[in-house]
Amino acid sequence: RCTPQCQNGAECTSGNRCQCQAGFHGFRCELATCTLPCQNGGRCIGPDKCQCPAGYEGIDCSTPQCLLGCENGGQCIRPDYCRCPPAYRGPRCEIGYCRARCRNGGTCVGADRCKCPKAYTGAFCQKSKCPRGCSPSMTCVGHNRCVPKSFAANSQARGSSGGKAWCPLELHNQRIQTSYVKPVIRSIQIPCGPFGYQRCNSQRLEYTIAYRATYKASYRCANRG
Repeated sequence: RCTPQCQNGAECTSGNRCQCQAGFHGFRCELATCTLPCQNGGRCIGPDKCQCPAGYEGIDCSTPQCLLGCENGGQCIRPDYCRCPPAYRGPRCEIGYCRARCRNGGTCVGADRCKCPKAYTGAFCQKSKCPRGCSPSMTCVGHNRCVPKSFAANSQARGSSGGKAWCPLELHNQRIQTSYVKPVIRSIQIPCGPFGYQRCNSQRLEYTIAYRATYKASYRCANRG
């Protein structure tokens, strides 16, 4: 008989030695053996059985626990902490947000998803809609609204995020005044009759300088100040 006594079903052999069962070791076979070492402060309490601290689970306590779970493809990387995929945030990755600003009055309603006014489309409402199309020299900048491509290229302004955004457009009429020579027929009275004592109506062609106003339509950014 071995003194102290062998534990966990071990057999006492000669020389006061204990022959341990599989899964145990130690002078009296009092220690359990975990083939995979217990991690994160876990304690081996039986053959290949770890007692894990709060926040961890698994055969070797290597798996963190997020009690409320991670949503939208998030990954639990430490107790109650989720690593979120792009465009999600929050303790459980439950909040979708837009990594770029919604343009043209759009509202962020989810992960990289904007609710756009009816005149615009695209993930961030960056594309205007002209269902009827524009001529080859024009481009669409709003609902059924076409402007010359040359102006559209110059109407882009740098936004707060460093990207480019359309500025609001307004129609501008430029007044152009030109002069020209205009023929005018004037009514005059001339002497007539015997001895020229009477006055008769007649006409005479004259020329005068007149002015003509024309208007050139163009677009420009509204609220330029």
